[in-house]
Amino acid sequence: MHSVLTVLGAEVGKHLGDVQNALPLRSVCKEWRDTATLSAAEADVDLSPDLFEVGACGKAKKQLFYKRCPRLRKLTYHVSPAVPLAKFEAALREAAQRLTSLEELVLCFNNPAQQFETRQLAVLSNLPTLKALTVQANFHPDACNFGVLGSLSRLSSLTVLPSEASTGLTDSHVASLRLLASLASLEFPGHARAFTGSTLGALALLPKLSKLVISSNKPHSVDYTLALPALAGLRALVRRSGSEAAPLHLELGVPDAAFGMALLRAVSGPGLAAVCIAVREAADSGAIAELALAPGGRQKLAGLDLEFRAAPTPEDVAVLAGCSSLVRLHLSCKCPRAPAARLDVASWLALRQLQHLHLHINPAWRAPLQPASVAAMAEAWPALTHLHLRLSSGDNATHALN
Repeated sequence: MHSVLTVLGAEVGKHLGDVQNALPLRSVCKEWRDTATLSAAEADVDLSPDLFEVGACGKAKKQLFYKRCPRLRKLTYHVSPAVPLAKFEAALREAAQRLTSLEELVLCFNNPAQQFETRQLAVLSNLPTLKALTVQANFHPDACNFGVLGSLSRLSSLTVLPSEASTGLTDSHVASLRLLASLASLEFPGHARAFTGSTLGALALLPKLSKLVISSNKPHSVDYTLALPALAGLRALVRRSGSEAAPLHLELGVPDAAFGMALLRAVSGPGLAAVCIAVREAADSGAIAELALAPGGRQKLAGLDLEFRAAPTPEDVAVLAGCSSLVRLHLSCKCPRAPAARLDVASWLALRQLQHLHLHINPAWRAPLQPASVAAMAEAWPALTHLHLRLSSGDNATHALN
């Protein structure tokens, strides 16, 4: 019984929700309580004005929180708009002092009308052990300088998410990142408008940068893809010199296949580790072939997310099969007209590194699945974690997929 409770408690501890409100639930028995709380690695807390209220009761709650969760590595704060800067600063300072294993912080500002400024960022400099930071907010256009995080010598990962009302980052925001010399990973979903050539040139000053993500949760919006002036900055970024410069992994949203080709030409070379491209506009077979055959396409194209303008052809399947470095392939088509010949995904069995295959087309357009073909997929794609294929009555492999 003891071992069962220990395992169950450990699993509960890994996935705690609101730690403050969940603490009483762990008084079921001593084994569960101690295991669940002491093994908790993550916590998600609403930072509201009445959190750990003033007085003996509030002090007791705070002591209980820190006593029972000493090994937290990741802390998420949902910051209420009513929380003043002084309380926000006090909460983070105490977390830094009491949670000595804290490495990752996620800040979500719940009020889209509230603008995130340099003074809020400056508070984070009190967290010297921080390795990863995610901030979701509406960033002040003129008064938000990421350079104040320069003292965080261990900070290697920064993710900046826009709030619903955010107008996005500006050149000055992103240019200030050049002061964060320890950064190895930068992710900016939904902020492509901030990345001009000069801005990306500033990022070339980051000696350890090995991953840059400029993608979008709005793939069909012009505002959320890179523009042509960014190509010069990307070229400078992958051609950095210095002993610490690592090959760069890029994940980028682009407006069309032609831009994708220009991008591959701009960044090809030893400084590029891999590139993943999400194409906003639907592409025809010719453009897809040119993209796959562009410099570095076969060796460095690790991810491709696009929509076929017309029904894909066996030739399209074959040309993509030549991109041997593909890890992610996400394809769709809304055209109602059927192709002249059915597709056979067997051609893609040559993509031995594939981890994600999402083929959202009319299932009547491809060859029916058979148990043997599914078995071949399992053997060819040992690292596959995502498979999306629309099934039809002609497919005879449902049991094999299980």
